[in-house]
Amino acid sequence: MSDLVVASQAEQNRLAELAGFSTGGSEQQSDARLPILKINYDDEDDDGNDLKKGLLTVTGQEVSVYCNEVTVRPLTQFFQWLDYSPEANDGKGGTVNKTLLISDFRQEARDEKGTVRCGKPTSKYLKENPDQKDLYKSITCFRYVHCLVSGKGKTATGEASEFENIPALLRMKGSSFNVFEDQFTKVMPRGSKPWDYTATLSTEKHKMGSVVYFTYKFEPDFKNKLPLDTDTIDTIEYILETVSKENGLIERKYKEALSNSQDGEWLEADLVDDAELA
Repeated sequence: MSDLVVASQAEQNRLAELAGFSTGGSEQQSDARLPILKINYDDEDDDGNDLKKGLLTVTGQEVSVYCNEVTVRPLTQFFQWLDYSPEANDGKGGTVNKTLLISDFRQEARDEKGTVRCGKPTSKYLKENPDQKDLYKSITCFRYVHCLVSGKGKTATGEASEFENIPALLRMKGSSFNVFEDQFTKVMPRGSKPWDYTATLSTEKHKMGSVVYFTYKFEPDFKNKLPLDTDTIDTIEYILETVSKENGLIERKYKEALSNSQDGEWLEADLVDDAELA
């Protein structure tokens, strides 16, 4: 059993600020060492076993388990823009640019190519200029919620299985982007932190013409407040360390791209000056 601690309010506020949960109001990737909690969209697994779309699963496990619902305990929240190209990696597709992981939209989302938001204009600009949206459709803003996840389900071969308190990353975009905020953080008890509670996470099915898609659904349990034990603090600190490492690499590439851009501008200016003197 974890050793319980009585963390001071100042310590909890410090962790909350670093973890992307402001106290003022309602190497490669940060998830490189963490499994991904996601919605299954596959019809079958690599061995040809039939799978049901819309179930929740956690990647990176020895045996994948598919669940109708899981229990999550949110620990951190960040935002990141990714620019995806299907032509990258010899046509296999991949990320060609990404921003810092930021905890607040007031922060500057610098990216690896020396711009911000991977070059995507603000939402306000795109709303005022809807004809420009297609120019930036490859760039997506994700909400990242690192959490502890537990669940009971079945493997692809139908065997019952369960897991408990696995650190994982939940990535939300599009129709699911705001559900965590709307269904969890905006309605949690005043003065509390997201890691104080768990939520049942499930999916909702939607159909738009011939297109079927799923969104996440949070049902928080605000009646049972959880203690902030040492294991949970260690997990939060570990996540913050991986985020800090990724941001350090992105910041370095941002500065290198800016420097290269400025060197190019200076070289062009020198060539113009030389031509004028000739």
